[in-house]
Amino acid sequence: MKRPNFIFIVADDLGFADLGCYGGRDAAFGKVSPVLDQLAANGLKFSDGYANSPVCSPTRFGLMTARYQYRLRGAAEEPINSKARTSTTLGLPPAHPTLPSLLKEQGYRTALIGKWHLGYPPAFGPLRSGYDEFFGPMAGGVDYFTHCASTGAHDLWVGEEEQPHEGYLTDLISNKSVDFVKRMAQDSHATVFLEHALHGSALAMGNARRPRTGANHQRQYFSPSGWQHSHLSPHDSPHGRRHWLGGECFERNGPTRQHPDRFHQ
Repeated sequence: MKRPNFIFIVADDLGFADLGCYGGRDAAFGKVSPVLDQLAANGLKFSDGYANSPVCSPTRFGLMTARYQYRLRGAAEEPINSKARTSTTLGLPPAHPTLPSLLKEQGYRTALIGKWHLGYPPAFGPLRSGYDEFFGPMAGGVDYFTHCASTGAHDLWVGEEEQPHEGYLTDLISNKSVDFVKRMAQDSHATVFLEHALHGSALAMGNARRPRTGANHQRQYFSPSGWQHSHLSPHDSPHGRRHWLGGECFERNGPTRQHPDRFHQ
């Protein structure tokens, strides 16, 4: 039997009813998440799920290691932000097995496109914990337009190098994910694990002069990302591997406290 390919979509700060397949109401632009709704309709939809923490870094420690996060020193610190840039203790130890490192040992090509939030190079980083490729911020809440952390320092990386890019962060992350899938589709022997980690949603889709905000911001956020997810499907694979892809979308730690109305809809 052929080994499956995986696209793992991780969404920040998503309320239970923010997706159409979980009861999300239509917005002014139409269906809130049509592509993800189709993924749920054609696969399995889970009705009960519990985050292992209400904050960023600890949930990522648990996700990466499949262990209770507080077994690791870095998970007791929240948040791991740009102030910890020189720390050799606040991060995911490279020697610790992770989901991508174990898959890589089995021949998978691995990539993280999106937020890392588990410590800074040179002591830590995605390339040191099992990923072949990385694009995204190392910290947590970077600005969508300037790609700067709360300290004002630039925080957008390719591998272990900071590289400035023009564009809205959600678009950049989605386009890089699509590019990775297309490149891997050219190799008939590649097996793929891609984590498509959408960055936190304090600011919804818009533009630098008129960003969209307000109670409906999460629906605005997921409409374009849902469009991008349609391009993460394997339908155009030249090697007919569409039947061997496992796609999963899950939410990391519930809706933000800035929008408590999204706990219940």
